[in-house]
Amino acid sequence: MKLKVKSFLCLAAALFLFGAATCAAQSAIPKGLTDSTPNTAVLTAYDDWYAAEAKPNEAKIASKTIFTSPRCVVMLRDGGKGTLAKSHFHSTTDEIVVVMGGSGELLINGEWKQVKAGDVHINPRGNIHATRVAGSDDLKFVSIFTPVLPSGGDANFLTDGKAPVIPVGLSDSKPPTAVLANFQEWYKVNAKPEDPKIASQTIFTSPRVVVMLRDGGKGTLAKSHFHSTTDEIVIVMGGSGELLINGEWKQVKAGDVHVNPRGNVHATRVGADEDLQFVSIFTPALPAGGDANFLE
Repeated sequence: MKLKVKSFLCLAAALFLFGAATCAAQSAIPKGLTDSTPNTAVLTAYDDWYAAEAKPNEAKIASKTIFTSPRCVVMLRDGGKGTLAKSHFHSTTDEIVVVMGGSGELLINGEWKQVKAGDVHINPRGNIHATRVAGSDDLKFVSIFTPVLPSGGDANFLTDGKAPVIPVGLSDSKPPTAVLANFQEWYKVNAKPEDPKIASQTIFTSPRVVVMLRDGGKGTLAKSHFHSTTDEIVIVMGGSGELLINGEWKQVKAGDVHVNPRGNVHATRVGADEDLQFVSIFTPALPAGGDANFLE
């Protein structure tokens, strides 16, 4: 009888300590961080959306918003054949475009550039840009606007035949001009697929956003943590791995789009067979010293 009582007391103590640790982890997350729609993390396969909702043969941009917060809006998009989005600039937001497939042309720093799958384009506020899809393919892409678009949008279209009037003081990014980088080209030179850590290169930063090209080598483990100031958008470009999303480990693959709101616990682990290739977008810019609050 004494043995049973002792065992019961040990079990109760263990459960108490586990509960205390769990509560401590939960209480470490400040209240009031949740202010997004949805208010939990998002995982969406771009290809699934494209198969169900894209309009590849219509000369317009089909779009679905999958996440919005005061810090950003994330859209899955498709520019159908013949699409033309005329020259314009944004006065409040930076726009990040990640090309998922197809082809098209973007007006970047005054020149039309052909884009393809794996291209990452960042257009700072105040920078004139445009889109045209003139070939036999449509243009598949993800758009992230940071911060969230104001009511009525933030596209300031230029008047034909008139010099553009862009307000002074909008340029505050590094670099101050638009960026076009190809993930696969970066991967060949910079990735460390055999190292169990995350290789990363920042290609753009402004007060509103940081954009990184990244590779999680085989065996990588980024422990459970949350961000207190930033939302993080992860777009998987290749390989495979697992992300802790809303308390469950989810296998991810090329084409997956994951949005993790501030205050939401998440983690990353990569198996021994394949590395995880991805783009990370933090909005707004990470504070000095970073914004990872680890729970263990």
